[in-house]
Amino acid sequence: MTDLDYQFLAQSQELDKREVQFTLEARRAVEVEARLAQEKQTARALYFFLVAVMVGLLISNALGMTTFFGYRQAVNSEQQARLSEIQAIISSSEALYASNQRLDALVQAIKAKRKLQLGKANAEMQTKINSALTQAIYGASEYNRLSGHDSAVRGVAFSPDGETIATASRDNTIKLWHKDGKLLHTLKGHSASVQRVTFSPDGEIIISGSSDNTAKLWNKDGTLLKTLTKHLAFIQGVAFSPDGKLFATASMDKTVKLWNRNGTLLHTLAGHGAEIEAVAFSPDGEMLASASHDKTVKLWRKDGTLLHTLTGYNKAVVAVAFSPNGETIASGDIDNIVKLWRKDGTLLHTFTGHDAAVWGVVFSPDGETIASASADHTVKLWSKDGQLLNTLLGHSAEVFEVAYASSASSTNSSEGETIASASGDGTVKLWKIKNPLQHHLCCGHNAAVRGVAFSPNGETIASASLDDTVKLWHKDGRLLKTLIGHDSAVLGVAFSPDGETIASASLDNTVKLWNKEGQLLRTLTGHHAGLWSVAFCPTAKMLPKRIVEQQIASASIDNTVKLWSKDGKLMHTLTGHRSVVHEVACSSDGEIIASASGDGTVKLWSKDGKLMHTLTGHSGEVDTVAFSPDDKTIASASVDNTVKLWHKDGKLLHTFYGHTATIWDVAFSPNGEIIASASEDNTIKLWHKDGQLLRTLYGQSMAARSIAFSQDGKTIASADEDKVLILWDLEQILKLNELAHACNWVRDYLRTNAEVEESDRHLCDEIN
Repeated sequence: MTDLDYQFLAQSQELDKREVQFTLEARRAVEVEARLAQEKQTARALYFFLVAVMVGLLISNALGMTTFFGYRQAVNSEQQARLSEIQAIISSSEALYASNQRLDALVQAIKAKRKLQLGKANAEMQTKINSALTQAIYGASEYNRLSGHDSAVRGVAFSPDGETIATASRDNTIKLWHKDGKLLHTLKGHSASVQRVTFSPDGEIIISGSSDNTAKLWNKDGTLLKTLTKHLAFIQGVAFSPDGKLFATASMDKTVKLWNRNGTLLHTLAGHGAEIEAVAFSPDGEMLASASHDKTVKLWRKDGTLLHTLTGYNKAVVAVAFSPNGETIASGDIDNIVKLWRKDGTLLHTFTGHDAAVWGVVFSPDGETIASASADHTVKLWSKDGQLLNTLLGHSAEVFEVAYASSASSTNSSEGETIASASGDGTVKLWKIKNPLQHHLCCGHNAAVRGVAFSPNGETIASASLDDTVKLWHKDGRLLKTLIGHDSAVLGVAFSPDGETIASASLDNTVKLWNKEGQLLRTLTGHHAGLWSVAFCPTAKMLPKRIVEQQIASASIDNTVKLWSKDGKLMHTLTGHRSVVHEVACSSDGEIIASASGDGTVKLWSKDGKLMHTLTGHSGEVDTVAFSPDDKTIASASVDNTVKLWHKDGKLLHTFYGHTATIWDVAFSPNGEIIASASEDNTIKLWHKDGQLLRTLYGQSMAARSIAFSQDGKTIASADEDKVLILWDLEQILKLNELAHACNWVRDYLRTNAEVEESDRHLCDEIN
């Protein structure tokens, strides 16, 4: 082969290689293109997938947000509905309280408090609930109610041991109840209204008198023992003798009949000229009293001999009762009057105050109080000297009878006396006469009480009144003395630090000084207008058991404060106020005098009458001022509804907000930790010295005008425009668990009363 052939062969082989290479490269290009197309398709699919995922996520988030906001809205709506429900319950409680349905008001307040415990509420709502609960606690007298008769309840009686209550009704039945309100038996047999019912002294027998002209004797388990049919008209009254051997029935047939225990007729007492409504045995069983439409009460021996006829009534007498010692007789008539008589027929007192017929009267077991039941829907409690002590409100129809639980019974003995009232509204109400948190020294004054003060030993309370008098009371409530001598309203009263002297300030322009026995010592004259306040100011160091010297400071409408020696000499006149000086107070060391004025300021003066500081900050008249026990702090209160606390150098420390009307008085506790304020809003508030509100005290029916702490700090005395003095048990009040106290008060009612809603029965199950 030639070189040319070799060259040709080599070039041919090179071309073959290139063709193969090209083919391989073309294949690779196709593969790459296919791979790129595949990757592009995958990427597109991934893109669409990611878009779908994103859309899904967006939809999911939108749904989640919608669900979340829907949930939040539902929660808020539920919470708002719950708060609206609580507000409605609070409003119901307040309305019931205002209409004197105090037991129902307390139950509603408990319900609101319990609902509050199940969720959250704002501070305003919590305050409303606590106010409603506290108000209902302090205003409570009724603690249980017997509901079950189908018509008016005409009679009520306690068994001698206080364990059972009998009620007589126009539904022709007698019902026996346990003292907790549980219905035990219903006694059927009378064919007309049962007018009265009573127990034998041993509690074994019950006697009932009816409009079917019969009396029935029942065993205490409800078994009918005997029916007595000798009367010719309605039987209105029944009574057992104290020894249980006799009983009496009084009838519209103008007679009283005496029977032995087994129902044998012994005597018929005839002598009244009209229907007889009531009969009662004397405690010794030797005498009976009968009350008649002939406008008399007749007193009889148990053998039927007439002893006395009590006259002087203008209308029918329908109620009569003996005192526990048998010396006094109370009667009630349809002329709205209660009369008190000696057993010899001498009239002692006439009690007026009811607005309709007095259907029932009864003495308390200790004989100190008389309760009267009236067609004016009320029960009134009177002292034996004729002073009105309390009015029990709540029945919606006339009250026919009232009964005390026996002093020998244990019924609520730790919480004071219990009474029951039977009414035309178909219920019997059970009342606790004494509130464990407060004690009323009521009804000695004839007008508003404007000033109150404790003696240094805490045994005596002095009260100053618009009736021109000062009264001295024992801390147990007994009226000791009435100080008479002022010619106009007495607005201020104070004890000297040694307790030997009492000073009174009057609108007759004078201060009078009295000894503790109530004798007038001297009269201080010099002011040109009426006085609002008086205070004792020590001017020498304490020596054992007495103070050597004392100044007396008086505050007047003539815009001045005057300082007097104890013997009546005028020492200084403090001028500078531009309006009436409402109150004056002295530091315990006598170095500083503070005066509160209608010019909106408090002024601090040295004991020699020089002005030291003027405290400004109130936006209205300043009505009251007081020093703390250590003399470092001064409290003032104003018509601007605030209490302000000042350092003695004049620096404002705190302002206390909470009252809704003018604050008339302010006082420090003996340890200086608590400040009490009395207001036109009918409340007293207790504050910690740092401004924290501790308690609000309800119970004044009108503006609270004056307050004072006892020296041991355990009691607060308050006075109001409704002539009432109240002693508050500060120790109990400060440690009080309001909800537990309220539940203990209503527990029997919730458990036993037939008209309580089932949902309310368990309100207090977990509260001890």
